[in-house]
Amino acid sequence: MEKGANQLVMVANARIPSQRAQSLQVMYAGQAFVAQGCATTLLHAKRRDTSALAGPALACYYGLPADTSLQVQAVGCVDAIDRVPRSMQFLPARMQEWTFASRAARLVDAEFKGAIVLTREVETAFRMAPRDGIFWEVPCPSSTG
Repeated sequence: MEKGANQLVMVANARIPSQRAQSLQVMYAGQAFVAQGCATTLLHAKRRDTSALAGPALACYYGLPADTSLQVQAVGCVDAIDRVPRSMQFLPARMQEWTFASRAARLVDAEFKGAIVLTREVETAFRMAPRDGIFWEVPCPSSTG
């Protein structure tokens, strides 16, 4: 079976590992797909100043089974957001989003032909739009009022 056939690729512009809820949620969602028998790969942003945990150590960080078959792969991107003052981070953040989306889309096309792709990133969904099997998860606004 070619890599990508009968497979799910989750694309998340998130630091992995991270203490943020988004990273925790995508790791648990990936593990849930694996637990249901779906070969799943999580592509995430390779960000500066992020520890390089992998395999059982990464699973342990998130409280997942050490023997999980969830594949986790970092995708390089331009990451200069934290090198400038907060008031000047808009353009570096857009550059990080754009380069991550472009490189993740190229990686999916090159290595995961035939895979279903699930992403929350509008930039990634836009880059992959002509491809079949792209699902963009759109959060619903909370109704607190």
